[in-house]
Amino acid sequence: MWICRGPVVGNLHTSAHGSHDWESAAMNDHGRKTANPAWVPVLAATLAVAGIALLVAFYLSQGLYPVYSWRYWNLAIGFGAVLAAVGIVSKRR
Repeated sequence: MWICRGPVVGNLHTSAHGSHDWESAAMNDHGRKTANPAWVPVLAATLAVAGIALLVAFYLSQGLYPVYSWRYWNLAIGFGAVLAAVGIVSKRR
């Protein structure tokens, strides 16, 4: 059973330190975790596909595409998109 340690702001409980307890915000009235919105898996899949496509385009074009002026930042953005997708999927309920 979850015990509220602070004031309730909307559907989000705050602790004594002022930080939000996201786990409690994901609970329904009966203490069970609620399902994710429908856009969460779509966002994760889109980020993964876009990140991989950016990386593949960069390697196949030998750095000319997708944006030449970004140079190796193309790799950072591609890997960042893939890591963001992994992060979203790992928080999925």
